Amino acid sequence: MNNSKVLAIEDDRAISSLIATMLEMNGITYRCSKSGREGIMDAMSFRPDCVILDLGLPDMDGTEVIKKIRTRVGNKNCSPFFLLVEK
Repeated sequence: MNNSKVLAIEDDRAISSLIATMLEMNGITYRCSKSGREGIMDAMSFRPDCVILDLGLPDMDGTEVIKKIRTRVGNKNCSPFFLLVEK
């Protein structure tokens, strides 16, 4: 069993569902958030090993989400981010 925890912050249901399916197939514990604000709260409570982040969220820019998470958890304890951009 995999002990990794991943937080996906993605507002597009199809993409979020694809991410969830891939994580489930690999036995990874995950949580999906639909907005930047929800993602920030989930990052604080869930403490993921990495964050998959959509830069184009409807409520705030993805770079702002990164700044807020880093400020609240501290750069030293912050998870790495994998960024998604829709083209």
